[in-house]
Amino acid sequence: MDFNKLYIIPIIFLVFFYCSKGLSFEYIIILLIITLVFVYIIIQYFFDNNLATYITFLALLLNCFFSFYNKDWLIFIIMIILLVYLSFFKIEDMLYNLANLFYNRANNFSLMFCNWAIKFDVNQADIFKLKGDILLEKEEYEGAFECYKHVLYFENDSNTINDIAVSLEYMGKYDEALNYYDNSLNINPNNVLTLNNKAILLIKLKRYNEALSLLDEVLDIDENNKTAMENKEKIINKKN
Repeated sequence: MDFNKLYIIPIIFLVFFYCSKGLSFEYIIILLIITLVFVYIIIQYFFDNNLATYITFLALLLNCFFSFYNKDWLIFIIMIILLVYLSFFKIEDMLYNLANLFYNRANNFSLMFCNWAIKFDVNQADIFKLKGDILLEKEEYEGAFECYKHVLYFENDSNTINDIAVSLEYMGKYDEALNYYDNSLNINPNNVLTLNNKAILLIKLKRYNEALSLLDEVLDIDENNKTAMENKEKIINKKN
């Protein structure tokens, strides 16, 4: 849903709110224009669309409580309708953004929101990618592998295949991991992340010459790549 369509929510709310105060029609129009211009400027210059959505949701929720407390039943019913409307259209984005918010801060909460999003049929590549990353950090490698495989239904790209290879490597399936690294490089031969990851696995397998060749490729692409330089130094030290 286009975020701009959500402006109908504060517009409807403001019209009813100003009407409930007994203001004249002309005064309502002036206040409405001023308020919307101010809100638009704030959103465009200080916030992203997701945060603006949360602010709108919170404002509706607060006004719902205030209208209930003051027994303004018409306003209360309108607030409930608008909250349901907003939740219906934005629940998928909200769950994903909450999962992303807690990522690397409280991964158990992040994982919980990922699972809720999937239950709500949020079949976005991002949610499965995020869940895979969390499971990888929690050393649940098979779960991460399944998540990354699911991402392939949406994005059959080099980075996704690299993620699958990483999870296979952590599972000790080195031959399969190498095949996936190769598949990743077939799609994008200059994928520095995959080149480095494959080189690290080759070092683990003591295939130093092959690893050096890959690290040289990385340094040809990015001469200041710290990972490649450190691993190249490790190989040279091992050979000496």
